[in-house]
Amino acid sequence: MENTKEIIHSIIECAVAEVLVLVAKDIRRLKFADIVRKTHNVVNDLGVKLIENIVRIIDEKYNAQRDKHNVILRHTKTRKMVSEMGELNLTRKLYFDKAAARYFFAVDEILNIEKYSRVEGELKTKLINDATLTSYGKASKLSYECVSRQTVHNIVKSVTPKKLEAQADGFKSINEIYIEADEDHIHLNTGKSAEVKLVYVHEGRHRVCRGRTVLQNVKYFVSAKKGNEIWDNVADYIYSQYNLKGTEVHLSGDGANWIKRGLDVIPRAQFHLDKFHVYKSVTDAVSGDRALRSKIINGIKFGDSKGVHSLYLQRWNALNEVRMRNRLFDSLQYIENNFDSIDLDEQRNCSAEGHVSHVLSARLSSRPMGWSLAGAERIAQLRAFYFNGGDFTSLYRGREENTEEEMQSYNNSVRETYMGDHTIPKGRIVGLEAVYDEVGNYLRFLLKK
Repeated sequence: MENTKEIIHSIIECAVAEVLVLVAKDIRRLKFADIVRKTHNVVNDLGVKLIENIVRIIDEKYNAQRDKHNVILRHTKTRKMVSEMGELNLTRKLYFDKAAARYFFAVDEILNIEKYSRVEGELKTKLINDATLTSYGKASKLSYECVSRQTVHNIVKSVTPKKLEAQADGFKSINEIYIEADEDHIHLNTGKSAEVKLVYVHEGRHRVCRGRTVLQNVKYFVSAKKGNEIWDNVADYIYSQYNLKGTEVHLSGDGANWIKRGLDVIPRAQFHLDKFHVYKSVTDAVSGDRALRSKIINGIKFGDSKGVHSLYLQRWNALNEVRMRNRLFDSLQYIENNFDSIDLDEQRNCSAEGHVSHVLSARLSSRPMGWSLAGAERIAQLRAFYFNGGDFTSLYRGREENTEEEMQSYNNSVRETYMGDHTIPKGRIVGLEAVYDEVGNYLRFLLKK
C-alpha cells in the first residue's frame, strides 16, 4: 500500500510542478487563457497517468494473490483505449485458467472493461449524448480529437434498442390519459422519403407562468418502421403504468390511417381530430374569406354537418379555378370524414406538431441530410430516450453480465411451469385490455415475445 501511495503522490507532484512553472514566468507575459489551457492539459495528463498506474497496480496485486498452480501467467499486452482525458495505454497480464480452460485478462474482468472496445465507456456515453443532440461530425469534435465521425456512428449503431424503451415507473389510477401522435418526414440516402412516427402519452397539461403549459408525466415513443409496432409499445406502457378502470383515454392526431390504428390496439380510446389541422384545412379552403371561415368553424362547433356542407357548396359555386376547387373539395372531404371526431373544446388541445418539431425535426429533418432507415430509427429512439429523461450512462456499463439470456431462461421455465406443453400464439387477444390482474399482465408479456 505504501508503494502505491508513493507512486500516486509522485505523479501528482509532477503535475503540480508543471502548473507552477507558469507562476515562475514574468507576470506581465501571463494570460488567463494560457493558464486555463495549461491547467486543463495537465489535469488530463494527470488523469491518464493515474488510470494507467491504477490498472497496473491492480493487475500486479491479482498476480501476487493468484493460485499459481491453476492460473498460469502467459505474457503482458498493452491495450490502447481512448478516453475523454486522452489516450490510455493499459498494460495488462494475460492468464490461462487450467480448470476453466480459458485465457483471460484479470484486470479487464475485475474492472468490467468492455472487450475489444477502443473507446472507454464514459466517453461512449458522452458521444451518444452529443450525437443525439447534434450531427455525428459535430459530436466527434466535441470530444477527444482521436474520435472520428464514423466511430461516433458505430457507437450509436451499437446501442441496444431494448435499453431505449420507455419504462413504466408505477401502476396508478387517474381520471384521464392523453395520447397524441404525428409524424416527421425525412429524406433517405436513397433519394426517397420516409416517415418517422411520434406518439406520446401524458396525464394532462399543467399551466405554469405566463400561460405556458407543460405535459404531466409525458413519455415518447418513436418508429420509422411500418406496421403497428409503435402502438404495441404504447399499449404495453399504458397497461403497465395505469389501472384503466374508470379512466378516459383520449387519442388525438391529424386523422392519418396509422394514427387511427391506435384505436385497434387501445380500443378504450376516443379519437379527437387535432384542432390545428381543422383550422388549417378550413383556412386553406376559404382563401382569406374570414367571414366564411368563421361561419364554417361555428358550424363545426355546433355539430351542424349539413350547414357546413352548404357553406362549402356556396364557396364551390363562387369559384372558377380548378386548383381552388380541388383544394376546397379536399378540405370538405377531410372535415366530413372526421366530423364526428372533431372537438374544438379547449381541453382537447393537441400539441403534436410542436412536439414533432422539438423531438424529431430538430435532429432529423431541419437541415439537409440523407438517412438510412436504420440510422433514422436509432437516432429517433435516442431522442425519445433523452426526452423521456433516460440516463445515458446506463447504456454502457462495461462488461455487462448476460442478463438477457438469464431472463430468457427464466421466462422459458415459467412458460413450462404454467403452460406445460401448450403454446400461446404471438399476437393480441381481443378483450385483453379489460384484464387488469396479474394474469393479464403475464399474457401481455408473453405476447410481446
